[in-house]
This record gives sequence, C-alpha cells and structure tokens, in this order.
Amino acid sequence: MASSSSAASAVCTATWEDLPSELVSSIASLLPLDGIVRMTAVCRFWAWSLGRHCPQIASPPPPPPPVALNNWSFPWLFIPSEYGECAGRASFVHIPSRRFFCIHPLPDLVGRHCVGASPDGWIVTLTPSLQVRLLNPLTRERIFLPRLLKRWISAGHHSLDRHYLIVRKIVLTPRLSCGGVAVALYHPMFFHWRGCISFAKQGDLEWTDEIAMAGAADMHTFSFEDAAYREEDGKVYAVTNHGAVYAFDLKMWRCNEGPIECAIFHPMIEFLTYRRRYVNYLVYIVSSNGNLFLIVRDFTSLEQMTLDFVILKYQPYLSLEHQVFLPNGSWTLEKNLKDRSFFLGFNLSTALSANDVPDLRPNCIYFTEEFVPRDYGYAEHDLGVYDVGKRVVEKFFCNGSILKWQPPLWFMPCMSYFPWVKDGNRSKR
Repeated sequence: MASSSSAASAVCTATWEDLPSELVSSIASLLPLDGIVRMTAVCRFWAWSLGRHCPQIASPPPPPPPVALNNWSFPWLFIPSEYGECAGRASFVHIPSRRFFCIHPLPDLVGRHCVGASPDGWIVTLTPSLQVRLLNPLTRERIFLPRLLKRWISAGHHSLDRHYLIVRKIVLTPRLSCGGVAVALYHPMFFHWRGCISFAKQGDLEWTDEIAMAGAADMHTFSFEDAAYREEDGKVYAVTNHGAVYAFDLKMWRCNEGPIECAIFHPMIEFLTYRRRYVNYLVYIVSSNGNLFLIVRDFTSLEQMTLDFVILKYQPYLSLEHQVFLPNGSWTLEKNLKDRSFFLGFNLSTALSANDVPDLRPNCIYFTEEFVPRDYGYAEHDLGVYDVGKRVVEKFFCNGSILKWQPPLWFMPCMSYFPWVKDGNRSKR
C-alpha cells in the first residue's frame, strides 16, 4: 500500500520538463510549423530541446535529428495587440484552420509600431523617433537599421508625435543579412505631395537621402504605394498611386561604387482607364516568376471595404544583349493567375504557388485591410480572399469578431528558424 501511494505521488510531481529531449524533438518532427512554435512556448526545457538557447540552462541545446520539409508554410496573419504598442506579445492566425496562437514575451515589440514584414520571416518595427529594427518573433533575433529621416528631422521639419503617419511601409527584399535591401515608402503630405523613397542595407549608418520624385502636372497627390524586388535583374520596382513604375537599379550602390540608377515606366493607358472608374483605390506591385503585376484594389467610398481587384501584367520589351526589362513595354489585363495566388497588405506583396503551399487556394488574392476605422472594435473588418475567376470577395471574420485591431500584416514563417529543420525542394515564389 505504501509503495502504491509513493508511486502515485511520483506521478503527481512529474512535469512536462521530465520528458526526454529526444522525445520532444521526435514529437515536433511530426507537427506543422505553428505546432512547433506552440511547443517552444510550453516550457524552457522544450524550447531548449528544439534548438533555442535558454539562459537558465547552461549547456547548449542538443542537436535533434534533421527533418526534411518540402513545402512553404501558409502565411500567418500577424495581429498587433489590442493594447497597441504597450503589449509585448505577437498574435497570429493560421487562416485555413482558423487557429489562433500567441508568442510571448516579446519585449522588442513594446513601444514600437509594425510597418512591414519580409518574405523570409522578419517583422519591421518603428519607434516614435523613427528608429528601425527588424525582429524575428520565432527566434527573437534582431537586425538594426539606421534611423529614418535624420537630416530632415534635425532641421526641424516635423514633430514625431504621429510617426506612424510619416512612414507608409517598409519593404524588405529577401535575405537582408546577406546583401538584401530595405525600402522605405513615405506619405507624401510631409514632402509637399511628392513621392519619396529611401534605401538602406544592414551595416549602413544612415539611409540614402530621401529620393523625392516629381510627378506629372496632374499628379497633385503623387505618392509611392508599394514596391517589389525582382530577383532576375536585382532591381526594386516601386509603383505610384497614378500607375507610374520606377525601376531602381541598386547594383552599384550595394557595392558602394556608385549612385542608385532609376528608370521610369510612365503611367499606362490601361491603368488610367481604371483610375477614372475607381475613386478610392490602392495600387500594389508583385514580382512572380520574373513577371511584374500591378493590382488595383477598389474600395467603397465610405466604409473603405474592398469591392474588386484588377490585375495588369507587364509585357516587356527585352534587351537582347542584357535580358533586362526596358521601360517601353506594355500592360495587359490578366484574368487568370493559374496555380498562383497573391498576398497583399501592409507588407511585401507576395506571390505563392498552390503546388508548393498546402491549403492555398489557387487563382486568388488574399488581402488585409490598410485603414483603421475610428471605432475599430465594432467596424466591419476588411480581410478576406478574392476569387479572381469568379470575382467574388469572401471575408475571413464577421463584424466585431476580433476587437481593437491595428492593420494586420502577412507574416511569412520560414522552416529554417529551427536548426534541425532542413529546406526541401522549393520553387521560386
């Protein structure tokens, strides 16, 4: 009887930390990436068993067996906390399964505004003093970038009490730590209604001088709306609210051997036609398999709800000598994305293939909202998926289902966060 009670007492005092690290990593190898993230939040020992260094555990984490994962993970919807910039946690939604999960503590999010995300797992944060920092919420890694608008602010041009209105978004090219580039797009109201853009890379002491582009005579509210990186020629393509596309060649600047060169793809007749039809709209630009796409997003006048999308594909005139895009091509209406789908919102506009991503619906546009209603907790949320073939919008959440959001963004989880997870055969995005 005594031995029985002692055995029961031993069972009651056992904790999750008593599981062998080999068993923890073996269980994790059977789970999707969001399940692995949940496991690291159970306790310090589990996080240590899955490759994360913990100050409370002196020895380095064990090397669990490698596991090959062949598919991209479906992007997670990153939701800023209802407590705004005072919260130190990150909440995510896996859209296909409607699963919610939270990562905390994340003290690097406290006092910072989220202004973008990268295609390889970084979130861009901004302080009221316009200090830029990149955060990997899964590994807690950080990358520091220079403060924005140093000379402009030091000259006393503007107060920083509404810093989130100065920067529209910061777009990151892939692999920022290995030669990638950050692109800052600014609201034109602070620059005499001229489109303004600047660039930085890891290790820079300051951003490039703000490049202010003058629009045509009728472009009195000229601004950069979005930017995309085309890996085939190493250029950043930025689109304005009037449909002009600026191609920035960064090769010489990356090597500190020359300035940034720029070519202009003037507004096309096809875009101006849609611009007259739609009063409230946003413009996005996406690079996919070497092609460039412009997406016009139409809103209702009052509620700022998405009504429709128009997709234009660039038909380039290619230089036979250099195989690069030249500004004298044409734009054509695209009615079928085939196996691809676009992700649009407050981050890098991205294209993914349904052949690579489980649960991804092909020929669709997944979108998040860009505006914050005054009474946000009870307003209709403008998040959903648009079927390009049927021209139908399907909303993700009903009214008031999630309260007090700021505009969410798409977070691209990457399998390489965990050292024991190897990339399988992946196609280009």
